[in-house]
Amino acid sequence: DDLAKVNQSIDELKAQIQILIDAKFT
Repeated sequence: DDLAKVNQSIDELKAQIQILIDAKFT
C-alpha cells in the first residue's frame, strides 16, 4: 500500500528530526 509506505516514511523523518532536535539542545 503506497499510503502505508508514505506514513512509514513520515514516521522515520519525524524520528530523525527528533534526534536532530535532541542533539541540538543537549
